[in-house]
Amino acid sequence: SGHSRDAIALLERALRIPATASDAVQVALARAYLGRAHVETKRDVARSLAMVRSARPVIAASKTSSRALGELDRWLVRKSREHHVLQLSRLFRDGLDDERMSVTVKDDPPG
Repeated sequence: SGHSRDAIALLERALRIPATASDAVQVALARAYLGRAHVETKRDVARSLAMVRSARPVIAASKTSSRALGELDRWLVRKSREHHVLQLSRLFRDGLDDERMSVTVKDDPPG
């Protein structure tokens, strides 16, 4: 969506700003939101989900981010499930269309 594309530009710019150790939670939140925006725009979904997951431990360690953590966890569960279903359907479809794989079947039992 347009909002996600706008968010990507802003978050990427924000993440280029030098940060200190005290900014760790804000940086993790920005990385999580950037990953989410990439997923929503279908940009490298697997890598973007990994970006969100890698930001989660820092957010979880913060006592002030419980609401953001709950929202992030619900989103991760939903999007991870969607991604796995899409991957499974692609694997199934690719398996049906792969004509390069042939198997010789012997009609007579051994012996």
